[in-house]
Amino acid sequence: MANVDIAALPDSLIDNETLQETRAFGESKAAVDASAAPPLSIRTQLRYAGNAEALYAPPVLVTELWCKLKNQEAILAELTLPTLGGPQSCAEVNQAAEDWALAQLSTAERSRYEASGRSLIFAADNASATGVAWLTEGNLEVNRNGDTLEVTSASLPVPLDANAGEEFVGVQYCKLWSPADALRFVLE
Repeated sequence: MANVDIAALPDSLIDNETLQETRAFGESKAAVDASAAPPLSIRTQLRYAGNAEALYAPPVLVTELWCKLKNQEAILAELTLPTLGGPQSCAEVNQAAEDWALAQLSTAERSRYEASGRSLIFAADNASATGVAWLTEGNLEVNRNGDTLEVTSASLPVPLDANAGEEFVGVQYCKLWSPADALRFVLE
């Protein structure tokens, strides 16, 4: 989301806490503070689905990643990091899940996928007006229309100059398509 050069980041820069309970996740906040160790805190929640049809994949797999992050503007206001361009949307991160999945395929699997005629569309994010709306009403939408799968993320982008409390400004929340589900799709 922040589109910073992660190769330049020390391992100790990010604290990623994965929360199991939705209430705890809802109350959690992303943070960036240059004086903290580590200075960048993000929060995630994994969403699982049963998989009774694809025998080549696990019976239960992560299908969604809910992420609470600070946006590029907020991170760069606190930390000096190299960037790789402008901020990214949730849709662009979903595209990265597909890119990762395709990179895992053997030559034969990749050829089979490319010959299948299946395709993916990453639609523009559906932005929520509030954090509560994002958490309770915003959905990751994965819709199949024939051989095309359309993926749309719920997002909550709050600029650094928004009229909101300090812990709410400069955030980018996303409900993302998981790389595991992307891999399942390209292998089916």
